[in-house]
Amino acid sequence: KKKKKKRNTLEGHPKSVLCLKFDSKHLVSGSEDPAIHVWDVKSGVLMNRLHGHTDSVSSIVIQYLSYFFN
Repeated sequence: KKKKKKRNTLEGHPKSVLCLKFDSKHLVSGSEDPAIHVWDVKSGVLMNRLHGHTDSVSSIVIQYLSYFFN
C-alpha cells in the first residue's frame, strides 16, 4: 500500500485565486479579492497579506522570492 503525501489546504482569499508564483520556500497567490498572499510552502502558514490593488490580481512576477520574504 502506497503512502499518501500530506497536502495542505491554503485558506485566506475570500474570492477565486487567479495566479500563483512559487519557489522552494514560498508560494505567492493573487486573486479576485484584490490582495496578494505570501505563504510558507513547508508549513502552509500565511506569512503576509499585501493590499493596495484596486482590482483583481491576475498576474504575479517576482524573480527572487527569498530575497523579499525570508
